[in-house]
Amino acid sequence: MKEFEILIIGAGVIGTASARAFTKRGVSSVAILEKENGPAVHTSGRNSGVVHSGINPKPGGLKARFCVEGNRRLKEFCLEKRLPLQECGTVVVASNNDEMAVLEELLRRGNENGVPHLKIVDEAGLKLLEPQAIGKAALHAPSGAIASGREVTKALAAEAKERGVSFFFGQKVVGIETVGEKIQVTTSTEKFLCSKLLNCSGLQADQVAHLMGVGMDYRLIPFRGEYFRIRSEKAGLVRSMVYPAPDLRYPFLGVHWTKTVEGDLKIGPNAIIALGRESYSRWAVGLVDTLDMVFSPHFRNMVKSREFRAVARQQIAVSFSRRRFVEDAKKLVPGVEVSDFEPWKSGIRAQLVNKEGKMVDDIVVEKKGTTLHVLNAVSPGFTCSLPFADHLVEQLMS
Repeated sequence: MKEFEILIIGAGVIGTASARAFTKRGVSSVAILEKENGPAVHTSGRNSGVVHSGINPKPGGLKARFCVEGNRRLKEFCLEKRLPLQECGTVVVASNNDEMAVLEELLRRGNENGVPHLKIVDEAGLKLLEPQAIGKAALHAPSGAIASGREVTKALAAEAKERGVSFFFGQKVVGIETVGEKIQVTTSTEKFLCSKLLNCSGLQADQVAHLMGVGMDYRLIPFRGEYFRIRSEKAGLVRSMVYPAPDLRYPFLGVHWTKTVEGDLKIGPNAIIALGRESYSRWAVGLVDTLDMVFSPHFRNMVKSREFRAVARQQIAVSFSRRRFVEDAKKLVPGVEVSDFEPWKSGIRAQLVNKEGKMVDDIVVEKKGTTLHVLNAVSPGFTCSLPFADHLVEQLMS
């Protein structure tokens, strides 16, 4: 039986950043268990790559606390490791007076969170930033950037390994129990002992936590985000990232235009309930996951909401109609046709929901004894990853 001081479950960006942070703290016995055959196979390798500026998180929460620092440190990490990075900025567009009020709220949040150089520009100012975009006004956040979630995670894993962290791939956790003063983790093939355990298992974080009776009031509901990529000759249509003014009742940002570090330009995502935690295609159904989800009080209470059902119907319509999808994008940047786009990879947002059916917006971390469980680290989790990892290390070592 292999034994370590610190055992981390999950080789995504949070898990690998935390492993690196433990070694910087002087901990020499650290290991990561990952059920896949390498790092960043799921959320961290399928995210949008956006390095968020910090305008969306509500002030006072953990997202707000870590996003601006995370933006700066993630960009510094990319430069240090010579990873692809584009500091292209973010533009949030308002089309009417109601959306102008949303821009004002985002400006207030951003200023309180410490986002640098924020300003609202009028229609003429929007045209200077994004000549092809249309709108009444826009909020400009020049610190927004794009990177590669997969490459960042792989670089974090490589540095952690150089610092002595052990990686065990193909290790799905099936049991956790306390054995004396130690924690025993049973995987599909082996057993491990540790003094402290950090659960960063992303899409399975609640299930892993539930093995220890932690986070029982919460459940992760998977939402699939679908994207389309524009043909290469039109990839220069947008200079930065162009977002609609979001519906602040929900943690989704609406169909928007995003560049990639590979030179692509994509639109998306929508947000549709996925029939499985790793169901990246609309036709992929994880039967056990789906049955577990639909019979949970969290899911039933969520879908009771009339507002949620209205949004869900709209998202389903967009998912099954490329024309509807493109029409949403054309509200921001016209001059494109359905034939200009092809499907791009989808991702899964692991959205935490409480028993009342309310979506939890902020990061949620729960501690039990010498174990720490990251139950909710959705967007901007990638942006927050480096300072958030330091926070997790401090919490578990204290």
